[in-house]
Amino acid sequence: FKHPTFSPGATDTFEESWGAVRDIKVFDKSFNRKEWVERPQVKPADFDWNSAYGHYVMGEQYLRQRFDNAGEKELIAALAVDRYFVPALNELALLAVRRAQYCKALDYADRALAVNTYKPAANYASGLAMMALGKNKAAKERFGLAAFSAEYRSAAFALAAKCELRDGEWATADM
Repeated sequence: FKHPTFSPGATDTFEESWGAVRDIKVFDKSFNRKEWVERPQVKPADFDWNSAYGHYVMGEQYLRQRFDNAGEKELIAALAVDRYFVPALNELALLAVRRAQYCKALDYADRALAVNTYKPAANYASGLAMMALGKNKAAKERFGLAAFSAEYRSAAFALAAKCELRDGEWATADM
């Protein structure tokens, strides 16, 4: 199974029910299996896990479980296959921000943005790094580009407003 992630600034709610099962046969019969959606349970034998995408998937999943060093290793292996593999660059930029390695985050984000200047994750990571380095004008510009994506919109707008406040732009901070 793969591990999902949560979007920045988002609020997700869910409910789980747990309890003891005395008789698995009775429990099994109480559910209509026809309603269950079966997902693939086995990795494809012919998938190339040594490809850029293969290393990226492994790295992403390590990061989702907070095994940051193993995740970083896999993402760097993805870049060894394809120097400009944007998904790996995005993840490495966000990881560098979490580690407060802002210049490193900017390096990864800039490589991704050189390929596609509108990539939301790279703009968001770059905005965070710029903000941490006190470069509020550049951070606002990057957050503005990240806000094109529904995934980053809420967090990007909130952080852009925070940059406005830092710069004393009270009138535009609430827009």
